[in-house]
Amino acid sequence: MKARMLTGASLAAVLALPVAAEAAGTLSAGPIKVRDYNMTVLGTDSGAKDTLTVMFNRTSGKSTQQHMYSFDSGVKVTKTSMKGSLGRYGAVNLKLGTVRKTKGRVPAGCTGRAGSARSGTFTGSFRLVADTTYFRTVTAKKLPGVGITGGSIKCSGDGGTGGDGGGGGAGGEPMLTHTKMDGAAMFTFTARRGGQTAMQMEDQAATAPARIMHMISGGGQGLTVGGGGATATAKGISPDLSGTGVFTGEGAAGNVVPGTLGGDLRARFDSIGAINIAGDAMLMNP
Repeated sequence: MKARMLTGASLAAVLALPVAAEAAGTLSAGPIKVRDYNMTVLGTDSGAKDTLTVMFNRTSGKSTQQHMYSFDSGVKVTKTSMKGSLGRYGAVNLKLGTVRKTKGRVPAGCTGRAGSARSGTFTGSFRLVADTTYFRTVTAKKLPGVGITGGSIKCSGDGGTGGDGGGGGAGGEPMLTHTKMDGAAMFTFTARRGGQTAMQMEDQAATAPARIMHMISGGGQGLTVGGGGATATAKGISPDLSGTGVFTGEGAAGNVVPGTLGGDLRARFDSIGAINIAGDAMLMNP
């Protein structure tokens, strides 16, 4: 597996972290290539309960696919190391050798302490038994990475730059949602005019000690609403979302229209296979 080295630009956004991040240190190892994906290992020093997250990401055509494995027990994260057992999923024992230090700056008009980063190479051992179908067992002995220490910065006017606060359906945009359960595993699909998202959250009781999530995001023409707001069509965004979903509302159009999503729309996840997107759904009109 060929490592991709970090650049100074990738650190800029994390060196002036807000007050809330002061107690936590974060380690980021990777990315390295695993099949068609980039894999990154993130460790967070949260005090009493450290966490480790392994993320696989790839982009193909107009869609992005992500698979995430999170562990919040059995691991210890310090400013320079990630170590611990992942249970049946493997183990991690990585230490960061520092080759360069970067210190953030307190912006003009602000007070406090800026964050800092140590960039270098993680060495040791990493083993993740991700699945038996696609990723299988992933191992690594050397990964590029960085250790980040949060700052404590306060600026006049903090709290007023949180964006427009818009959520689903904000700005006059319709949204189609579909949710179904397979035991305690939950699958959700969301379509807007600008894109689609399909996500599978696995049953945590079955996957313990890991929390596992799979997600596909596609950008483009994701939803077309008709019938005065009572019907909709969602054409899958290639290559990971295929087919066409047809929503038929029950009753007259309104702000929230319950109904049924039919058709042959499918989400194709590399590691867990294809999921048919059909069943009870809801169309939210602006």
